[in-house]
Amino acid sequence: SYSSYLAQNIITPVGLQNTALDKIDSVLTFRARGYYRRKDVFRNAGYISMEGVWSAGALYSTVDDLYEWTKSLHHNEIVSLASLKKMTTPYGSDGKDPFGYGLIIDSLENHPRVWHDGSIPGFSSYVAYYKTDGMYIIALSNNSSNTPTIGVGLGHLIFGLPIELPYVHS
Repeated sequence: SYSSYLAQNIITPVGLQNTALDKIDSVLTFRARGYYRRKDVFRNAGYISMEGVWSAGALYSTVDDLYEWTKSLHHNEIVSLASLKKMTTPYGSDGKDPFGYGLIIDSLENHPRVWHDGSIPGFSSYVAYYKTDGMYIIALSNNSSNTPTIGVGLGHLIFGLPIELPYVHS
C-alpha cells in the first residue's frame, strides 16, 4: 500500500517520528485541531478527509520531522543527486517559471531558496531550504495563518533584511 511504501522507504529510514499518512480512522494523541479567524473570532475549521487529497497532502507531521525530511532530501539521502537536480531546476518554457519537480526555486533577495507551501481548511505550512546559507525555515499553523508570509518574515530577520514594523499578521 501507499502508506506501507512511505513508511518503509521514507519515514522509517529518515527517522521521522511523527509523520504518516493520515487515514480517517487514525487516532493521534496530540492531533492539532484546525481553526480559522472571522472578524477576530476563531472558529473550528470544517472537517476534511485527508484520504480524499491522497498524495497531494494527506500526511501529518511536525516541525522537527519536516526539518529531518528537508535535510535528508537536500543531502541525497532520499533521492539520487540526478533526481534532486531535476526537482530543484526551474522548468518554465520561458526560463522564468520557478517550478521544478514539486518544488519552487527562487531567492529571497540574494539568498537562493527551494521551498513549498500548502494549506487545507484550518492548516497551512511553509518549508524552505537556503542551500548556500545552510538554513531551513519551517512554519506550521493550525489557525489558517499565512505561513509563507511568516516564513519570508523569518528569512528577513535571519538574513538581516529590512522588515516592516509594526508587523500586522493577516
